[in-house]
Amino acid sequence: MTNTATFHAYFGYRDAVGALRWLEKAFGFETTMEVPDDKGGIMHAEMRYGGVAFTLFTDEEGYDRPARKGDTVGQGAYIAFDTQDEVDAVHATAVAAAPSRSGSRP
Repeated sequence: MTNTATFHAYFGYRDAVGALRWLEKAFGFETTMEVPDDKGGIMHAEMRYGGVAFTLFTDEEGYDRPARKGDTVGQGAYIAFDTQDEVDAVHATAVAAAPSRSGSRP
């Protein structure tokens, strides 16, 4: 039997527009679709990095975030790299692309 299942992830951001631009700059994600809402946010956006793809939107509802318990919230998503050097390079790029501490984060 052939498995035809696919996995999809989506994330809500308070500042989805800022999150899109940061994810592009920090990690090299490509925005493949961006549908604005009528309030200056994002109704639906799709991003891709190699074989990784996900959607995001502006969180206007203020969804509850899982509380941290110890070192984790018990769920999440991640991208794996082959070498520590790749991880270090992506981390350095992400830190350099971060908004200033005085500004709001996505």
